[in-house]
Amino acid sequence: MGRDLTLYPRKASRSDIKDYLESLAFQRCEHFWEWPEGTLNYSWFDDQDFRSIDGVSADI
Repeated sequence: MGRDLTLYPRKASRSDIKDYLESLAFQRCEHFWEWPEGTLNYSWFDDQDFRSIDGVSADI
């Protein structure tokens, strides 16, 4: 079971959001589906302290 959260910032560019995710240690990754075209896919997983069992994904 997963949870989805959609954020609609009042003012942010695609580049701003990309930089923000990368500042939180999200890594670019491939997605199983190529949809929609041009989507940037990111994932985060803490493999030292195991703060996340399945990891967290973010799509821009």
